[in-house]
Amino acid sequence: MTIGAETLIQRASQDSNAFEQLFKQYMPLVGKVIKTYHLRNYTRDDWLQEARIAMLKAVEHFDGSQGSQFGAYYKMVLVSHIRSLLRKQFAQKRTVDKQYVLADVPILEAFQQDLVRGDTVTVTLNAELADFFADLSPTEQTALNALLHPAQETTTGPARNVVQRIRKKMMRYLYE
Repeated sequence: MTIGAETLIQRASQDSNAFEQLFKQYMPLVGKVIKTYHLRNYTRDDWLQEARIAMLKAVEHFDGSQGSQFGAYYKMVLVSHIRSLLRKQFAQKRTVDKQYVLADVPILEAFQQDLVRGDTVTVTLNAELADFFADLSPTEQTALNALLHPAQETTTGPARNVVQRIRKKMMRYLYE
């Protein structure tokens, strides 16, 4: 390892410009490593952020006095970091998280709160979602009413089963 490269690595833990320069130098390595893995809902920016976190760990713990190469060490730290992320994603207790869309419930809860408050948002939502409500079957309308107004109606077993179908339709409508 050259003295300039060793100095750059030492400066990278304190200087953000040196860190970025070092990170750009190892971008081809990062690209190769992240191509082999897939994490749900991770964009390229997320991957680059995780690669920067691994770079920071590598810079802080690297000891080149024994003649070891920083590139090999960084690759090992990056792969280890990604595998930790994979273990976290596939953990048994997080399997339920994979089955839900994050926007689903908050949209319905916000919609329910707006209906209760009588905001102008309710009027806007009613105008925009008139087509959505028109497409619902009578059973789905009853289930949605029970979901939005729990004190007025009791949700029956069949209506509970319909709620999932309504949520899917609503998400499809909102994404279109």
